[in-house]
Amino acid sequence: MTKFADVPPGRLEIRHQIASGSIVMNERTDYITINGTAVVLPICGVFEIEDGRIKAWREYFDLTPAKEAYGVG
Repeated sequence: MTKFADVPPGRLEIRHQIASGSIVMNERTDYITINGTAVVLPICGVFEIEDGRIKAWREYFDLTPAKEAYGVG
């Protein structure tokens, strides 16, 4: 059994995406459920590509909406 077996599926909307050389960046909004609470997370993702595969994946976002869903706001 995986950690995400009981997690409802989320969705995401990509707002903007740009690539330059081996770097791909996207601005997106993730819509997920945490602790039974709908959470909207604006995210910026940075991907480093090497040989057609993701070499590094970093995401930057404000944790406040997730903390609030856990009651830690």
